[in-house]
Amino acid sequence: MNFQQLKYAVEVEKTESISKAAKKLFMGQPNLSKSIKELETEIGITLFSRSPKGVSVTIEGKEFLRYARSIVAQVEELQNTYVSQGRKWKSFTVASARTTYISLGFTNFVNRMLGTEDLHVQYRETNGYTIINLVASGEANVGILRYNVMHQDYYFEQLAENNLDYEELYTFQMQILVDKNHPLADKKKLRYEDLDSYIEVRHGDSYQVQNMDDFDFHKSLGNIIYIYDRGSQFDLLRCVKGSYMFASPVSECFLQKSGFRIIPCENAGVHKDILIFQKGKKRSVYMPAFIACLREEIQKIEEENSETVFPDKIRKIYRERKN
Repeated sequence: MNFQQLKYAVEVEKTESISKAAKKLFMGQPNLSKSIKELETEIGITLFSRSPKGVSVTIEGKEFLRYARSIVAQVEELQNTYVSQGRKWKSFTVASARTTYISLGFTNFVNRMLGTEDLHVQYRETNGYTIINLVASGEANVGILRYNVMHQDYYFEQLAENNLDYEELYTFQMQILVDKNHPLADKKKLRYEDLDSYIEVRHGDSYQVQNMDDFDFHKSLGNIIYIYDRGSQFDLLRCVKGSYMFASPVSECFLQKSGFRIIPCENAGVHKDILIFQKGKKRSVYMPAFIACLREEIQKIEEENSETVFPDKIRKIYRERKN
């Protein structure tokens, strides 16, 4: 077993495809397949299940790959820190739930960092399962994890198992995001029943990972479009008539520029965004500036929407549903 084999296995896990991983690694697909098989033979377990649609990690492979990701991340950190000519790369990686206010906060953070020499930043939007793994393995400096408050105990167990600490960021009730020309765009408030005849846009991998449809979504049947990247959601909301999406609150500035409307939904779930870190590990020097940018974006939203965000009411809803 060598570092290169671990790196190959981690890349296959990320891409869920031997061919895609081979392209990213700039190597031939047969050579990559051979290397993975040799690794599996050496360690005595099957890491991936193969199918015409790609590959998926086996139950046995999950634990091995968790260690492999950690080793690869640490070695790459060493390589990035001690490069030729004695220069140091200043890297900062964020793994986040797919949400607009966080991406805007990250944008503001990058703007503040302009002029910093050799700063390499990475922003990865993905699902909760992957966020936890990225932070636990050291591939991400910080994660922003989102969950329905009804599932808080489950996620706290996951954090404890992965030796992760957390800091609360934002608690809110999900709202309905629609295009300005949507039939419901002028409504001041909605209920689930108002949405039954329309088509929902939903992040597919988040749904599959959490498998908590009864709590997180108002319906498991009906018209649903599953997507796997945040960019396409805006095209769908603009172009698919009657489409909508559950989203966290966003600033009025974004809504005006993008041409969307966001509408409170009375019986929507209460969600929480938390920052997660490796427990006991020294935080990046860029962490305070990044968190400050996120909190500034949240403050802007709350000041603009004081009548709809209402933290006191959110807490009341949370207590009622918990009881």
